[in-house]
Order: sequence, then C-alpha cells, then structure tokens
Amino acid sequence: MNTNMSSAIVINNAALQLLIASKNEAQVAQFEAETGWTWQAACETSLETATANLLASKSAEEIADFEEATGWKWSDAVDESILAGIEAQLREISLSAESDTDEADAAEFERVTGWTYGDAVDMAAEHQREVRIFGTRH
Repeated sequence: MNTNMSSAIVINNAALQLLIASKNEAQVAQFEAETGWTWQAACETSLETATANLLASKSAEEIADFEEATGWKWSDAVDESILAGIEAQLREISLSAESDTDEADAAEFERVTGWTYGDAVDMAAEHQREVRIFGTRH
C-alpha cells in the first residue's frame, strides 16, 4: 500500500472513530430505529461522501498549484480538513453539553479526575490530533 493511501486510511479511521464516539448508546439506538441504518454505516457513508466531494472540488491545475504552494498532497489536505471539521463540531457539542450537564455531575467528574469536563474533552481532541500527525509508539 502506498504512503498516501495509508495516510488517508489512518486519517479517515480517526475521523470515523470520532464520529462513532460522538453519540451515546441511547442516541445510537434511537438513530438506528428511526433510520434503519447502523450508526457506523451512516458515519462511513458521510465520510466517503465528504471526501469524494472535496477531492472533486478542484481542477487538476488548481490541485497542482495548491500542492506546489503548500507542500501538501491534496488528498491529505482533504482528510485533515474533514477531521478538523469533525473535531470542531464535537468540541462545540461538548461545550453545549457541559453547560447542560447537571452541576453535581460536573463537580463529581472534577472531584474524581481533577479535570473539568471541558478540559478533558480538549485534551482528548489534542491527543487524537497528535496521534494522527505523529502516530503512536509501541
């Protein structure tokens, strides 16, 4: 497998994992009951569609100009853009969820972990970004 394909698969897997994890079990069950789709299939289809649309949004000349100017492969930029968008949406959702969270729950989470819920979400997003860029060491 070539490096570009491997990179795209890793980024899409990271994006897929973020999307899948964005709903709790009750939300997934409700989604699946209402739509007849599995949550994972819906997430995969959404990513495939977004990737295909963005990849096709530029001409070969525009892509060559972009790659020359930035040093990025167009496909890598598309993957990074999709993942950044998902992370931004999840951060926004978590911030609204944090404001809706019962004060007792937030206080208990902070007491047990020493972190605010928002800080934990931000750290998780930053960790995902670092893994995506630098990989993991085993």
